[in-house]
Amino acid sequence: EHIRIDGLVEAHAYSLLHAVEVEGHRLVFLRNPWGNDKRWNGRWSDGDDAWAKKPSLQQRLRPRFQSDGAFWMAWVDFQASFDFVFVCAKPMRSGKAAEEHAHMSATGQVPSAPAQPPPQRRRLAVALPELLPKLKPGTRVEVMDVTRPEINGSIFEVVRWDEDAEEYELQGAPAAYWTCSRCGEVNKRLRDGCNVCSGAREVSAALLGRLRLRADSVILPAGTEV
Repeated sequence: EHIRIDGLVEAHAYSLLHAVEVEGHRLVFLRNPWGNDKRWNGRWSDGDDAWAKKPSLQQRLRPRFQSDGAFWMAWVDFQASFDFVFVCAKPMRSGKAAEEHAHMSATGQVPSAPAQPPPQRRRLAVALPELLPKLKPGTRVEVMDVTRPEINGSIFEVVRWDEDAEEYELQGAPAAYWTCSRCGEVNKRLRDGCNVCSGAREVSAALLGRLRLRADSVILPAGTEV
């Protein structure tokens, strides 16, 4: 096993227990199935300063700060750290559980949900981008640009803030793993060829190169003071 600098175990599965948006903060609650102290140590982790700065949030979510493998983390950090989310069907005791799940996936019949208004922070970013705080170089952010839908939801790192152009210069943050388009094998980021079929890695220039975006196209990380 390899423990990363952020406390997560490399190539390890975690249980996603909750996803919440409280007071403008988007957080997820995960658990290491091992139930030990090998867990996230970044923002919103056990004992992180973010909890002390938001006592009302701590009171509502009630983090336990125990070595039980459970932890909170920001949604943007979750997106940057994990590549796959697998959902288990609820009626797993039924002998037809796998068949029903495959049928629903094949038909694509997903019930629609009413559109929700953007959170207050997002509305503020659109209306008054000049009042937003400037993020430090190295900060990982999610981007959302209506003129470039191919990059929406992707994670980038801040290179610098261009004061004259009033734009961020961003660098694509490569994912820890990539999926071979030929055989579907999941490979580590450092491999240039597939571990199974030796297929070449396909790299999207739009997601790995640099780009410039206005402040209202950059979603502030959870915990950013506005």
